[in-house]
Amino acid sequence: MSVKHYLLNKSLKKSKTYYDRSLPKDYASIRKEQAKQEKSITDVDISFISLKTSSYEYLSLENNDQDTLLIYIHGGGFIFGSSALRRSLTTFIVKDLKYNVASINYRLAPEYKYPTQIEDCLEAYIDIIKKYKNKNVFLIGESAGGNLVLALAMLLRDKKLPQPKGLILFSPVTQ
Repeated sequence: MSVKHYLLNKSLKKSKTYYDRSLPKDYASIRKEQAKQEKSITDVDISFISLKTSSYEYLSLENNDQDTLLIYIHGGGFIFGSSALRRSLTTFIVKDLKYNVASINYRLAPEYKYPTQIEDCLEAYIDIIKKYKNKNVFLIGESAGGNLVLALAMLLRDKKLPQPKGLILFSPVTQ
């Protein structure tokens, strides 16, 4: 082993942290702090749709492309994030790229275990395509949301449900 390799290895091990089950993180408090970062948006129409286990926001402008709908799934490591926290991206898509967006909220871990996240995305997707059935639908996700986009596309294929026109992934969590 080279000296550089040894020193790098030694320094990485010192900074390594371990999860201590006796001191779990207070995710609810962390999420409350994140919610303070939410921005109020006034120049985009936002509708809030609540479903049985999930919800989504429909962001739109009257002059946008009415033939295409982007369904956005947020990231956050499956434990953080929301449609509201990603409004800077979704409003950019609506205002600057001129596409309307449905932004899905799914139940977060660790309170809700897999597969609730993908089930929530499926529930929202089915509701969205029923309402906007004549549109070209694209799925967009970043990080954990990118993972959910891929998983949702495969689930739709397996269940023989209508497929999106395309997938757009930003740094998806994959293996």
